[in-house]
Amino acid sequence: MINCKVVSRESSDHFEALKAVTLPTLSGKVQVLSGHPEYFSLLKKGDLILEREGAKEKLSIENGVCYFIKNEMTIII
Repeated sequence: MINCKVVSRESSDHFEALKAVTLPTLSGKVQVLSGHPEYFSLLKKGDLILEREGAKEKLSIENGVCYFIKNEMTIII
């Protein structure tokens, strides 16, 4: 399972036990699953999709960066 922290100037949100995270990257949509190799990407305007068993949550972003290592993702927007 993936633990994800989404940080902005206004807030910091934590999402735990995610099945997958879909990111709007400069080269297209990328889905990160548990066990994915270390990953870094710039993000563009679009929707972050955070998936749990049986539920999806969308967060609209303008831009940002993400870093993923050892099932921990940090997204700065």
